[in-house]
Amino acid sequence: MGGQLESLNATQPPDSLINPIRVGGEYARQFGDTLYEPFVLRAQNLGYKIIIRLDGYKSRINKGFPYQNWTEWENYVKDRAQKYGLNVIYDVWNEPTPAGEFWSGTWEQYCEAYVRAYRTLVSVLGDSVKVSGPSTPIYND
Repeated sequence: MGGQLESLNATQPPDSLINPIRVGGEYARQFGDTLYEPFVLRAQNLGYKIIIRLDGYKSRINKGFPYQNWTEWENYVKDRAQKYGLNVIYDVWNEPTPAGEFWSGTWEQYCEAYVRAYRTLVSVLGDSVKVSGPSTPIYND
């Protein structure tokens, strides 16, 4: 069995409830580093694959979306890479549906943000960095 657990924090839910289900991964959002570090350490100690969601840029930096300032975006990605290294998977942006709830730009702007994030991650961490995405709630055939 595998899956995602999106509500893990530094102490809850108890390990005794998590261990039997062997969740495969955890999306890690940027709630501020002082709250975030215990969560990441706990999840890693439980054997989770941590997925660092770079969409925390919008709230953490309070600069809006990446396409509004490419330099700030690349600096943010570089900071995350230096902080978390190679023991995580980087998700460029959660559900970048154009004009959707989580992304206000175009698909082309998302692709540019993805390429810039990927290149920045590789420049800091090398070719073995793991980058996921895009993740989307919509399927159109």
